[in-house]
Amino acid sequence: QVHPYAKVALSVLCWASQAILAQANRDKSIQDLQSRISDVYEFMLGDGRLEKMISMKDILSQASQVVYECAKFIQVYSQPNFCESVTSAVM
Repeated sequence: QVHPYAKVALSVLCWASQAILAQANRDKSIQDLQSRISDVYEFMLGDGRLEKMISMKDILSQASQVVYECAKFIQVYSQPNFCESVTSAVM
């Protein structure tokens, strides 16, 4: 039989380790997003051919908007109090 305090301590440690792993996964996802943003910009600005194609103007504009929104999210996510805000909103 395990002491109740030991059960509580184990539960807290399990929860904390799961939270740390989840945060590491989110951080990896943000790094992947940053990499994809870089790839999109390289593609859009690469050799200059796309900017000469008038027919691509709307697509480029939409892609730029998505990249901008992703960059704003990354900026907010990287602020120290982001996790605290999310945690307090969830609880």
